Amino acid sequence: MMIYRVVSDDAFGELLPDWEWLLQQSSVPDAVADAIFDRSKLAQFWVKHEGLIQDDLPLGDICRLQTSELMLSQKAVECLKEMLPKELLPVTCQEDSWYLLNIINSIPANEKASQLNDYGEVKAIAFNKKDLAGQVLWSSPFSENVEVYCSQTFVDTVKAYSLTGLSFENL
Repeated sequence: MMIYRVVSDDAFGELLPDWEWLLQQSSVPDAVADAIFDRSKLAQFWVKHEGLIQDDLPLGDICRLQTSELMLSQKAVECLKEMLPKELLPVTCQEDSWYLLNIINSIPANEKASQLNDYGEVKAIAFNKKDLAGQVLWSSPFSENVEVYCSQTFVDTVKAYSLTGLSFENL
C-alpha cells in the first residue's frame, strides 16, 4: 500500500480555527485548552465560528494545518464525503461554509522500520499492513500525531475532483 504525507501546497493560503475565540467563549476554558491538545475531546467544546485567514494567498479547497487537521471547503466535503471520518466541525469564512476535519484516527508506526531525522522530523515511516486496512486518513504517535498520512485512494480522489490546497509526499 502506498503511503503519503499530506502537506500544504505553498500556492494556497491557510484557514485556521480561531482558538482564542473558542477559549474566550467557553465557561470552561481550561477544558477547551486541554481539548485543543487532546483532539479526541474537541467536538464536545466546538462552537461554529469565523475562521482566520493566515495570509494573503487564495484559499484552496483543502487547507493543511500545522497539526493533525485539515480545513475543508463545502466543495471538498461533498467530493470526499464517502471517505471522511464523522468529525467535521463547522467554521465559516467570508460567509462560506468550511469544516475542520479533526483527524483522531491514530495508528502506531512500525518503529523498527521508521526513522526521524536530526531535527526530530519524520524521515521514513512504516506501518503494519493490517493496521492500514480500510484507512484513508490518519496520524501516528511516531510523529506525535502532528503529521497527516493518507492512502492512495485519498490522493486519487483529491486529484479526480481537482481539489486544490494540498500536496502529497510519497513515503
